[in-house]
Amino acid sequence: MQRSSLKSLLLLVVLASVSAVRCRQLVAQDRFDTQKTVVSKDQPSVPVQHFVSNGWHVAATRNFRIHHRADLTSSSLQRLASHLETQRHTIGSTWLGAEFAATWSVTCDVYLHQTDLQYEQHSGMPVETVGYSRLKVGRGKVWSRQLDLRWHRDHTRTFDVASHELTHIVLADRFCWRQIPRWADEGIAITVETGDRRERLANVLQDAVEANRLFSIRDLLTARNYPSDRQLADLFYAQSASLVAFLAEAHGYQQVLRLAEMSTEQDVSVAVASVTNWRDATELETRWQAWLRQSRKADSLIVAQEK
Repeated sequence: MQRSSLKSLLLLVVLASVSAVRCRQLVAQDRFDTQKTVVSKDQPSVPVQHFVSNGWHVAATRNFRIHHRADLTSSSLQRLASHLETQRHTIGSTWLGAEFAATWSVTCDVYLHQTDLQYEQHSGMPVETVGYSRLKVGRGKVWSRQLDLRWHRDHTRTFDVASHELTHIVLADRFCWRQIPRWADEGIAITVETGDRRERLANVLQDAVEANRLFSIRDLLTARNYPSDRQLADLFYAQSASLVAFLAEAHGYQQVLRLAEMSTEQDVSVAVASVTNWRDATELETRWQAWLRQSRKADSLIVAQEK
């Protein structure tokens, strides 16, 4: 199969302004500043039950309880419910494979906020984050899932953020015993993103390649926190996404997760050799940079369809 057909599944957009840091122990959390994306109106409809609980109107599906203040149209709620269930299945079946559970034992609570004040008070985060996911994980189990979303008139913004945050929530099923590395968490999450930022962030990566100022693979794989500098954060997310795309094309989705797991337990070069059969992190870096320079700029931020 040729490169062009392999790179057709998921378009990557690199996260530009995330500054929330997930807790290392039981609570994991994230936030995302997003722009526009195109949301399909042709997603399959899912059964939704409506009721009132603790002052919230609730639209419940198999895996989600969408809490809102009764001023959303039923069609908007139906579209969001279908989007969440569809994206959950797509992300889970793609990245978790046989480990993906058709139904969560713990439902994800989604809170929609119509005003900036409501969002900030309930999530505890600045409104510019737009979306914020919170997880309680430990001892091999996800104990709770929560997602706060700032609902916009331009609903595509909400859908875009929901997809990104939902990726973190889905991946938590695999990373119940250990903290998922930053590069994998964001690099994988942004594979579900689409939008105008893709070109801008591809340019960020391309400029870094030409200026020879990329993060080293070792620094990328061992980073425990996101860069505080905005420009360095852009590059971190862009490079993480590109590395995920490269590894997925070369070795498949499951091996990306395996490397993410092993790199938290042993030296990066040992993990790379075990997962990829390449000699060490230096060889991974050499192969990735060669692939990056051969790829078209936009293709460097595209995850390939699994062989």
